[in-house]
Amino acid sequence: DVYPTTLMGALAHLRQTFLDTQHYEQHWGLYEEQSAFVKRPPSDPAYAELQEILHGKKTPVFTADSRDEILRTLDFCAEFNLKPVIYGGEEAYQCLDRLKKESSGLIIRLNIPEKPEVKEEKDEKKLTTKFADPVRVQQEKLHIWKEKIQGLSDLAESGLPVAVSSESMKKHVEDLLPQLRVAVKEGFSADQALRFLTVDAASLLGMKGRLGTIEAGKLAHLTVMSGPWNEEDTKVRYLLVDGLKLDFEEKKKEDKADKPESGAKKKADPESVDLAGDWGVEIQSDQGKVIGQLQLAQDKTSLRGTFSSEKGDGKVTSGKIEKAQFEFTVAIGAGEHSIELQFKGELGKEQKPDSLSGKLKSAFGTETQWSAVRKVKTAAPVVENPIQLSLEGMDDGDDLLTESDSKILVAEKPVLKNENRPSLHQFNTELKADRISQAAETGGNLLLKNGTVITVTGETMPLTSVLVQNGKIVAIGGDLKVPEKTTAIDVTGLYVMPGIIDTHSHIMITDGINEHSQSIVPEVRVRDVVNTADPSEYRALAGGVTAARLFHGSANVIGGQDAVVKLKHGKSAREHILHDAPQGVKFALGENVKYRTSRFPNTRMGVEATLQRAFLEAIDYRRQWQEYEKLRKNEPDTKKLPPRRDLRLEALADIVNHEKFIHSHCYRADEILMLLRVASNMGIRVWSLQHVLEGYKIAPEILAHGASCSTFSDWWAYKIEAFDAVPYNAALLNEAGINTVIKSDDWELIRHLYLEAAKTVRYGNMSFNEALRTITINPAKELGLDRQMGSIEIGKDGDFAVFSGHPLNAFSRCEMTIIEGEIYFDRKHQPTAMTESAERRSAVPQVSIAARPDAKLELPTAELTEYAITGATLHPVDRGDISKGTIIVKNNKISYAGPAKTLPAEMTVIDAAGLHIYPGMIDSGSTLGLTEIDKVRETRDYAERGDLQPDLRTGVAINPDSELFPVARAGGITTVLVCPQSGLISGQASLVQTAGWTAPEMVMELEAGLHIDWSTKQERQDELKDFFKQARLYQKLRQQTKENGTREPVTDPRYEALIPYLQRNKPVFIEANSREAIAGALLFAEEEKLRIVITGGADAWKLAQELKQRKVPVIIGPVMQKPQNDYDPFDAPYANPGNLYDAGVTFCIRSNSAWNSRNTPFEAAMAVAYGLPEQAALRAVTLSATEILGIDNQVGSLTEGKLANLIIADGSPLQHTSHIKAVCVGGKLMPPESKQTRLYERYRGRLRKMNESQGDKLPVPIPLETQKAEPAKKPANTR
Repeated sequence: DVYPTTLMGALAHLRQTFLDTQHYEQHWGLYEEQSAFVKRPPSDPAYAELQEILHGKKTPVFTADSRDEILRTLDFCAEFNLKPVIYGGEEAYQCLDRLKKESSGLIIRLNIPEKPEVKEEKDEKKLTTKFADPVRVQQEKLHIWKEKIQGLSDLAESGLPVAVSSESMKKHVEDLLPQLRVAVKEGFSADQALRFLTVDAASLLGMKGRLGTIEAGKLAHLTVMSGPWNEEDTKVRYLLVDGLKLDFEEKKKEDKADKPESGAKKKADPESVDLAGDWGVEIQSDQGKVIGQLQLAQDKTSLRGTFSSEKGDGKVTSGKIEKAQFEFTVAIGAGEHSIELQFKGELGKEQKPDSLSGKLKSAFGTETQWSAVRKVKTAAPVVENPIQLSLEGMDDGDDLLTESDSKILVAEKPVLKNENRPSLHQFNTELKADRISQAAETGGNLLLKNGTVITVTGETMPLTSVLVQNGKIVAIGGDLKVPEKTTAIDVTGLYVMPGIIDTHSHIMITDGINEHSQSIVPEVRVRDVVNTADPSEYRALAGGVTAARLFHGSANVIGGQDAVVKLKHGKSAREHILHDAPQGVKFALGENVKYRTSRFPNTRMGVEATLQRAFLEAIDYRRQWQEYEKLRKNEPDTKKLPPRRDLRLEALADIVNHEKFIHSHCYRADEILMLLRVASNMGIRVWSLQHVLEGYKIAPEILAHGASCSTFSDWWAYKIEAFDAVPYNAALLNEAGINTVIKSDDWELIRHLYLEAAKTVRYGNMSFNEALRTITINPAKELGLDRQMGSIEIGKDGDFAVFSGHPLNAFSRCEMTIIEGEIYFDRKHQPTAMTESAERRSAVPQVSIAARPDAKLELPTAELTEYAITGATLHPVDRGDISKGTIIVKNNKISYAGPAKTLPAEMTVIDAAGLHIYPGMIDSGSTLGLTEIDKVRETRDYAERGDLQPDLRTGVAINPDSELFPVARAGGITTVLVCPQSGLISGQASLVQTAGWTAPEMVMELEAGLHIDWSTKQERQDELKDFFKQARLYQKLRQQTKENGTREPVTDPRYEALIPYLQRNKPVFIEANSREAIAGALLFAEEEKLRIVITGGADAWKLAQELKQRKVPVIIGPVMQKPQNDYDPFDAPYANPGNLYDAGVTFCIRSNSAWNSRNTPFEAAMAVAYGLPEQAALRAVTLSATEILGIDNQVGSLTEGKLANLIIADGSPLQHTSHIKAVCVGGKLMPPESKQTRLYERYRGRLRKMNESQGDKLPVPIPLETQKAEPAKKPANTR
């Protein structure tokens, strides 16, 4: 790939080019002054042209359409004092203030699409796969369409010269006038449009003195037209260019149709016709006559007014009289139930007709007839709340949505008479307007009253208020008064914590996060390409995140410069960026860098060499500048050409000078030590290590160097260098004294960082406050901004996340997110996918959490065939909980589960007093056992070639010694549905237990169900249907030959594998996530008469009633994923299970991941926070799963006779803060141990041993020196 490959790279390249132009000019200037020691520079026509631009002799034209693009262009041009012309300008009307000051004008790339229609979907009785966008989405499209036309008027009134381009039009110049006529028809002034084509265009082209107007002395460039240019049938008659006359007359053959009929009525002149007044209207409809009242006001040929009838009242919009016809539109209602009636009619010869008639068309239904009779006014009526019929300003876009009209675009909570959705087509939506709307603007002055305040640096204070003034915290206390002009919000019962900070994110970056074309690119800057329209920012706000560091990707040894932003969604990039944050540069080590074979380096030793060479080049670059500055200071009269300013080397030199700081992507312990060594030898401190998944192995060395660590909570095994990752990493780093941070590096994970932090309690038993510090004050320290944010303290920014319960409670959700005292997210005022009952029951978590010691449960060392577990609270799932109950296991099965009872003296008893026993958790969809390291193809056995492979069975490929099994088991998973992936028919899924010596021992059912990956492409569906048709034919032939006693057809394993599914003996698992895919799968099952289970089911909530009626179960998962559509509410995937529960649909929950299988209960927990009852969530990962999978007679509950698959924990397995104490699979009791626990204990022992040997002194790492180097300089003293 050739540099640059990204927008940020292109901007860096352009910036360097302008700097080189300045250097070129300086070089020529010194040469022409005959300065000593200055050689003649080479001539460069490109630099010569760019000089013209830099000196304002020529105007640069930048392509920019969106608000971000335009403001980005102006920011860049401001660096070089340029005033560009903006070409494109689709959203130029949104940034006119800056354009008027900082640009030379606009060339609008005009492209007005066909006016969007708003079609109310009928409540279809039959299921279909064709769905129109929800009505609110259609309305928003119409609103944006009108807004852009209104934007043309705003541009025209701005005083900026504006021209138009036909480049984006289908027929280019031929479409230019018709497009402008559309705009004029919608309210844009014809005179202003004409200026765009003439005066302003000439001005932008520097031809104002010669073109643009008809004046004496100007060039005779004239267009003669057959009528006013803005009328649809007006044609160009003559064109005069430089004295040349072009004749465009179209000769027509005369025929009878062209000749006026004798006695034909002469039509009235449109401007002389008077339709103003009150009219009685009669409409013929299928339901009979509809009587209405029409009030019309007229300005020349424009019509406005009101309409009322028994069917509804509305406003007359877009009315006009044109030639011999008139038309107007009546908009009735608002929001999702608005309709438009289009009235049309013919004019007669009367100047003031007493009657009108014509055809009427609505958004749905056929055309019908209407008529109207003029009413005679007797007296001026007095109307309450009169509608303004004055025609002042009608040319200023009166027909656009007014402020009150536009409220339909900001969702209000739906008022439902019952919990059933009105139809399978309509559901709640979340639009851009919703995301940027603020329920109340505080001006940065806010009082949060009577919440439980978690400061993270001090005590947690119940019933405490926090006062913010001008964006800063000024008081914290129990009884604070409300100052004037301060918004007060009662947060009684809620938890207020500091705003969550993500130190590693890639959201909000435009056109590529990786400038991967070069190994070293620190000149590129993320702050140049911040995307303020990214829905991911809003979704992060909904998870309590107030600030994030946006990183360049990790494809380069030395990547680009980062940007730290506050998530002020809807504001400009300038307002997002924290300009005073210490500037970081992204470095990267390991696989991401070296896997590219098209460039150096390809090995870890090459990575070290690249770092060494880069730093040494930076030092040499710094030396050149130091020598130049020294010469200029000592010999001011000597004119010498300065060194070329190289942005790449300059950024590297800033790192050496401690002005920019290293944040390095890294995994393996050895490569981390290499980086620390190279940096220390150069006198540089690595500010932070990112991911640092093997940091626990070298915690003393990291502490000695002074780097902060941003890590995942529990990610592992997705590539080779992540295979030794452990979820205890954060706890061990924190124990070592390192500033430890939990970050996301993921578009979904950023939405629930509070739950990621909670995992440090389960894995490492960090205190609640320590856990919360990993997402608040610790990241603030890593950003160098801990004096500004990260905790609730007087003087800091008023950044808060308000939760319904304790933030580490898995059943809590973020209710409000506040930045500098302004409310950027308020869940109560935002669209939600939850039903009303789901909102009510999940308003406050019904379960509280508490810190518990992570004490081990003593288990028998010998294998037992019979034993009892006593003293624990039993949660059987199929019946009520049993306090201080007893479970007896005999011959691998549960022989008793109930209240305490007398046990035989010889029976082995395990005392579980104070603990809880649950059925083993079930992951209803995973590739566990079929993959070890997902990025290594040789370890993947879940995806085969070919599209139609029904005879493949996952159970035969299970690796019983996979390290992923004990890790999943330690998370409480005892049973897994292992699914194939790829193709149309992937194969057959197998049910597998998570413990056993061999695969046959672990596999419970080899052929548990057929797996189909549904495609929404018709040709793929046809291929699938044809295969099923052939299979049925094969089945029929087999049956006939048996009955006839004739020779059977050759056995086909693929068709044989399908027979149990064709006979409905076994379920077919159909992977379908979108609404269209789910509907298609349901129709396919109906046609083929299959017993199906929908898997994935992300959009199942939109078709809940259909699923219920068809009795089709759903395996949901993962719950924690982004919404399927941009217009879906942020919580749609989280609320999905709760919606299905309310609709009565049978469902369970899966992980859909091998390395993430242990987190299946956490997927269910998120559903609880968004409306699913806790007991239903627990059932979704136990008994409901077994019922769907057909093994409820074997596992899924603590029931006598079932397999002894159970877990012992100190709390709910759905809670991240609970600890699993033991797992029992098939009666075999096991501690929750795995490779990960062994690595943790091993390296925790190393840390403790080093701490004991060092005493109070910091451990000193032993460097691995492979070359001589100067003694390490003292690391930079940073914040």
